[in-house]
Amino acid sequence: MERALSRTAEVGASVVVFGSGGARAVPEGFPLDRAREQLAVAARMAGDIAACHQLTIVMEPLFQCHILQRVAQGIAFVDYVNHPRVRLLADLFHMTNTGEPFSDLLTAGTRLKHMHLATPALTEKDAATRADDFPGFLAATAQAGYQGRITVEDNPGFFSGLTPPFTPVFRAMREYVEFFLTTKDTKDTK
Repeated sequence: MERALSRTAEVGASVVVFGSGGARAVPEGFPLDRAREQLAVAARMAGDIAACHQLTIVMEPLFQCHILQRVAQGIAFVDYVNHPRVRLLADLFHMTNTGEPFSDLLTAGTRLKHMHLATPALTEKDAATRADDFPGFLAATAQAGYQGRITVEDNPGFFSGLTPPFTPVFRAMREYVEFFLTTKDTKDTK
């Protein structure tokens, strides 16, 4: 972890996502409480090493994992870990897959240090994330006071159907996100 985080800092990163579902897989029959405690110990260790390199570790809730499937669970976990360099990530794709209300972003508040914004599903079959989920997610993000980075993830493959250059698409996405993050009167938090 020391080698990975020191190299991460060398390239200028400030946030490292702990989003590996495999690293949080709980073997069948293993006590879930014990697995959570082991993850908390690992997160504190990562936070200590991250602090030495001015990095922040963000825990990503993933609906495919046994531990930390929802932002609400991430809030409790980050509070339990109680480390200034261990914060929370919220991901639109995972929130919509679990049916988690965007109002949980308001509860997360200052614990949020990074966001993932999925591209909209091309068909209902592709993914849970739909274009009509974006206003509520972004409105709640703004209401939570979040002003950090947002990574756009290409779930479920929106860009694979486009021909480069992607500059106009990225510009449109940025303007769309900025609109919601700067509009103070948005109330749609699902």
